[in-house]
Amino acid sequence: MNNKIKILIATKLNPVVCDILKNGGLEPVVMENISDGLESVIGDFHGLIVRSEKVTESVIEAGKSLKLIVRAGSGVNTIDLENASKRNILVLNTPNANSNSVAELVFAYMLVKSRYVLIADSSTKEGKWLKKKLMGSELAEKTLGIIGVGNIGSRLIRKAKGFDMNVICYDPILSAERAKTLEVDMVSLEEIFKNSDFITLHVPLTSNTKNMITYDLLKLMKDDTMIINASRAELINEEELKKILKEKPSVTFAADLFYEGDIEGEKSIAKFGDQIVMTPHIGASTKDANYRTAKQSAEQTVGFFNAGIIKNTVNLIEIPSDFNTNFMNLAMLLGKFAYYMIKDYGQPYEVKVTCYGNLNKYTSILLKSGIMGVLDNFLEEKITPNIAENIAQENGIIITPREPDELKGHGDSITLDVVAKHENKYLETSVRGTISAENELIIRRIDKFESVDVTPAGNISVFTYDDRKGISGKIGDIFSKNNINILDGRYKTSSDGELAIAILKTSCPVKDKIIVDIKEKIGAYNAFSVYL
Repeated sequence: MNNKIKILIATKLNPVVCDILKNGGLEPVVMENISDGLESVIGDFHGLIVRSEKVTESVIEAGKSLKLIVRAGSGVNTIDLENASKRNILVLNTPNANSNSVAELVFAYMLVKSRYVLIADSSTKEGKWLKKKLMGSELAEKTLGIIGVGNIGSRLIRKAKGFDMNVICYDPILSAERAKTLEVDMVSLEEIFKNSDFITLHVPLTSNTKNMITYDLLKLMKDDTMIINASRAELINEEELKKILKEKPSVTFAADLFYEGDIEGEKSIAKFGDQIVMTPHIGASTKDANYRTAKQSAEQTVGFFNAGIIKNTVNLIEIPSDFNTNFMNLAMLLGKFAYYMIKDYGQPYEVKVTCYGNLNKYTSILLKSGIMGVLDNFLEEKITPNIAENIAQENGIIITPREPDELKGHGDSITLDVVAKHENKYLETSVRGTISAENELIIRRIDKFESVDVTPAGNISVFTYDDRKGISGKIGDIFSKNNINILDGRYKTSSDGELAIAILKTSCPVKDKIIVDIKEKIGAYNAFSVYL
């Protein structure tokens, strides 16, 4: 046993973390509140345990002996995974340790609102007796709308049923089979906002989810609705939230995080007074969650150093030295693009990956990357290839690696198919991509549209429609009226001559209402905009 293995605990955790590390023969050193000076002390440590502390490139470079970083929690956005991987430093997390605490905070908000707890408390302390004015309501028979059914969302479903609430959910990657197991109804975002008494958000912040909650959705809310954000502030458009709070004084907003970040000082939404319930990012701040994260972090650290056991890794997968890792990026982008091709039809049901040529021996790696692309649009936390397959299976998605037919002569390329299911009907989309001699990623085929040769990068809008003249002009006119420049346009006819596709790279993101306008004007069967 090597007693000189030193573990830096750069955060405040339950003392059980030190007990377990010591019992495992490791040497724990606790340095709380040292996030700004990690690089100055990390040099002699073999392991690092953090919560929200930033592990930057400079920290990783300074960690000459560093072999392991453990995030005591789920999100790893504060850790430089790329540079950790380059240095062969393993990064682990404790993905479920905080979920219950966050879910219970959501219920605290709902109970505060339904029984006027804050007003009742402050007014009674002032000597007032507002009993007649504080007529509350029960949670029973009310409708809870959950946006994002991951670890937290699925816990909320169980708890809400214990309160005899009705539950409706929106999650574009949760399969119908998984929803049936959870005994919930999957509905659209619009239905969530129209029909819920309480709405709670549990999704990641990505380029596709930022500002996903707009005024058009918020105005659908009934009077007296409460919207809860214990996920990411930027999911809701700030100015449009303020607008709806002003227009609907009976609407309540509960926030555990803010546009200004985790800092002291005035918060912009505080001016709405009793319409707002505010807490300083305490979702995971319970003694119970702290104990679980401390215990799991320590156990994973001991397991790694003493027995080589790796659990909940988020960054490293074994990559052969002769493998072009750009193909992993290609597979991920194909997955993301394919998801958008089917997302308006139904939930993902199956993901199939076929690797041709020399890539066939790397199917396992590319399969994980392709799945990550499909899932990365709507998960509570950012995921990595090595955990993507398990998460897909947890969401009820079937994963199928397929043997290639090399007689087709596709060379070194990847075909990714995504099957969507809606009410026992299926829709399948297929995209194939490769990498050019200049190492450029290229989408070669989209369904029946061959040789589209699109580079999957930037803002891309896609429309499929019956093949006829004049469509490109109509699309161009609408883009022009909205001050959107088309940087590159590909118009292709399907192999059977029936359909056409327009694939347009634009100078800026295209808003959903513009996509809908174009879809209606040209009679498109499918229309979407995505950032790749």
